[in-house]
Amino acid sequence: MRITAQRVEILKLLEGNRTHPTAEEIFRDVKKSQPAISRATVYNTINILVELDELRELVYTSGPRRFDPDLTPHDHAVCIKCGGFFDVKSDNDVRSSIFIDEKPFKVKSRDTTYHGLCQVCANSNDS
Repeated sequence: MRITAQRVEILKLLEGNRTHPTAEEIFRDVKKSQPAISRATVYNTINILVELDELRELVYTSGPRRFDPDLTPHDHAVCIKCGGFFDVKSDNDVRSSIFIDEKPFKVKSRDTTYHGLCQVCANSNDS
């Protein structure tokens, strides 16, 4: 991957980021420091980082794709009210392979997602 100022800004934004941003959020935030950046540059860079296993793509049935730069084994919790994404420490080891119908299946990653209410939403009067 060629190093450009725009890609460096994307990497800076992702480094240590625990908000699980969408591609659009990454674009919006990087555009503040790189006004000439295009959506295509952001999306292409994200796709390259995912292909290189430098960024985890979180795909769920509802809502846009989110991205997680934390590649250590961990799970996620999603608030069904506000849509917040949270990291959940996981003590489970990721096995390198499992068997499906007695045939090997090579595991690249494992992600368990918990759905419920975050503390703020659970304590609000509307729940």
